[in-house]
Amino acid sequence: MEAYDQELKQQTKGNRIAKEEYDGTLTDLNNMKESLAMLQEEKRKRDEIAAIMKKKSDEQQAVMDKLVRASEFIQAHWRGMQERRLMEKSMKGKKKKRGKKKK
Repeated sequence: MEAYDQELKQQTKGNRIAKEEYDGTLTDLNNMKESLAMLQEEKRKRDEIAAIMKKKSDEQQAVMDKLVRASEFIQAHWRGMQERRLMEKSMKGKKKKRGKKKK
């Protein structure tokens, strides 16, 4: 009987130690899960902010591209107009000279 009692005490002691280790590990696991949840939430928020910033940046870049194309268009047409004016002036001068020679 005493041997049985000793064996039960050893098993109970072993079970208590295992239960304490299990409870400690479970507590650590729960803490880690909470930390992971917080980190995932922070990452989700950072990703949202990054997506918003990228969207705004893309919109601004689209506006800038449109402005650049518009300014290039205007500059090209302005330069073309300037060249046409020069050509017209030079052609008028040649027409007058040709007209004088024929008379």
